[in-house]
Amino acid sequence: MLVCSLHARSRASEGLWLMKDGVKMRHGKGMFVEGVPEGSTPQSYEGEWREDAMHGFGTFRYASNAKYVVRYRRTD
Repeated sequence: MLVCSLHARSRASEGLWLMKDGVKMRHGKGMFVEGVPEGSTPQSYEGEWREDAMHGFGTFRYASNAKYVVRYRRTD
């Protein structure tokens, strides 16, 4: 497991990674959290990734705390 945090944009990713042509991509199971103004709930996606795109089953949580369970399918 590898953790990558980008504080300037209040984003963080945790999970499995793939190196392809010198580019590090989320691949496999992982979580992405995007910060919002202080005191608010962040948005997040926890689920499956394929070459840095949401792919497969996962759960997206909005800052409003609404939850969206989804299956993404990459078609390229």
